[in-house]
Order: sequence, then structure tokens, then C-alpha cells
Amino acid sequence: MKKILVEVGNLESFICQDRAKIYVDNNMILTPGAKDELSKRKIEIVRGSKPETPACEATEQGTDGFERFVLTVAVMLKEQFGIDDPKQLQILSYQVAKTVKENI
Repeated sequence: MKKILVEVGNLESFICQDRAKIYVDNNMILTPGAKDELSKRKIEIVRGSKPETPACEATEQGTDGFERFVLTVAVMLKEQFGIDDPKQLQILSYQVAKTVKENI
């Protein structure tokens, strides 16, 4: 089975917001940049599977559409254009997403 790479660009989709935790199982690889971001935001890293709680799942599914779009843009910028700097990814992602939102 393919491992899931958890990095700054897709970090939000894995965080259980109501508990300020991220659950990392054996199928996930957490990048150093993601670890730094989690530490900065004081989000606890828990080794093991995410619990099947409605509150944690609802937070993930309830992520704002714009925020999800920004994360998708960040992934595209990283994969298609090789931009690896987390700060640059964040800035460019928001600029692109904002421009698209204002013009549709």
C-alpha cells in the first residue's frame, strides 16, 4: 500500500481540530516541515489511527471550501512547479486562490 505524505500544504486535512491533535499511523509519513508547523501551532502528534469520533470527522469534512482550495493550489504548486519552501507555498497559494475567487 502507498504511504501518505503529510506536509505543510496538506496538513489541515489531517488535524483533528476539536482535540488539537494529529493522528499519524503506519501508512503516513510526516515531513520535518509539517512537524515544525505542528509544534509552532502546539498540535500534539499522536502515533496511531485516528479515532472514529464524529467530532473529529466533522471538523475535517467541514473545512471551508476556500481553505480546501488553497491547500489544493499549494499541492499543485509543489508538484507542478517544484516550489518547496512552506512560506512561499503559503503566500503563493493564497494569492492564486484569492485571484481565482475574485474572478469567478
